[in-house]
Amino acid sequence: MSITLDENDPFERALIDMVRTHRVKGADYALDGDKWSNFRTTAQIMDLELAEVADVFILTKYARLQALRVNGREPSNESVLDSRLDIAVYAVMAYAMACQSTPGVQESPVPFLSVVEDSE
Repeated sequence: MSITLDENDPFERALIDMVRTHRVKGADYALDGDKWSNFRTTAQIMDLELAEVADVFILTKYARLQALRVNGREPSNESVLDSRLDIAVYAVMAYAMACQSTPGVQESPVPFLSVVEDSE
């Protein structure tokens, strides 16, 4: 089965944005050859499971959004939309980490994945 993402579909556009964000930030945070290295380090220091580290990052983003809302402030550093994107990326990362650590869970291979570019 072939999967093609359509950037004109709002949900699929969000998935494309998530992949781009994950790749760009992963290049800054992870050691080459170990995409979860920063999560592993944090997990060891805090005595957490790998996916639980992503959960902590998600909760931190939610706390930030709550503080902005309660204080009635506009963000000065990162937009609310960027925080929501980070939450989505962390959630998928937590899922991927949990799948890797769950015996018997196999990721289904995607034989072909492409993005339908806007023709305009």
